[in-house]
Amino acid sequence: MKAALLSVALVLSQLLGALAPTVALAAESSSWFDNPNGTRYISDVVGVTREQVVGELESHQGDSFYLGTPYLGLGDTGDMPRPNGDHGSYRAGMQCTGFVCYVMAAAGGNPYSALSTNGANWWNTNVWERICKAQDVVSYRFDTKEELLASGLAQRGDIIVATPDSSVPVSGTDRYGNTWDGHAGFFWGSSPSDDLMWHSVHSSNGFGTIESGNQTSAIQGKVWPSHYILIPLGQSRGRVTVTKASSDPAVTDGNTLYSVGEPYTASSLTRAARRTRGCA
Repeated sequence: MKAALLSVALVLSQLLGALAPTVALAAESSSWFDNPNGTRYISDVVGVTREQVVGELESHQGDSFYLGTPYLGLGDTGDMPRPNGDHGSYRAGMQCTGFVCYVMAAAGGNPYSALSTNGANWWNTNVWERICKAQDVVSYRFDTKEELLASGLAQRGDIIVATPDSSVPVSGTDRYGNTWDGHAGFFWGSSPSDDLMWHSVHSSNGFGTIESGNQTSAIQGKVWPSHYILIPLGQSRGRVTVTKASSDPAVTDGNTLYSVGEPYTASSLTRAARRTRGCA
């Protein structure tokens, strides 16, 4: 009886959590996520490093511990969703944030308690917006997936959140009939431009070719269109732009006796940095 009551309570909580956001909240979430100058990383909040998360996932790339786990809601899995490889009292299954939290916990973090603050439970649709705002977490917002991949900021293990565009009615559906919902998973590319995500997801109507379940596949939200949020698990690589130019263009421009030389390369910049440090 207790298990049945818990299941009903979780289903109601999940439904209410999904229905609670208002149009104003959906619009505000975009500004919450665009926080490149935040003072903390999500890894600080949940107590786990990028290396720990990546290590946990890489240890199961070749087996079915995570991969292939069915996509199921909390009503089917209880309040602690688990993958195929973790045998428990509830059937194996995970929704998107359930997968993210399970991995961070398996890697040594405390995501369930850390995210269940500031008026939200870890499974609520808008938990990522709330935690980014309340904890001043570093995050980057992109209008499209293509912008995210072109930014050069994504690193393996970072969290990607897809949040519905304001044109999708809250508690409604998109043009293809997909119910308003956010999505979360881990960026799994080897380079920042790789369109690859490790996530638990269900198939969507009208766009994409993703089938339901835990998988590594193209980055995709649950509704169309969605915005894409990058939440780094620690400091990003950063980007440097170097330009070679003459200090006296009036003399050098058009003068064949002068040249700014060959373009910089990664190796030449490395050598220059070493000389600057006195390590040449």
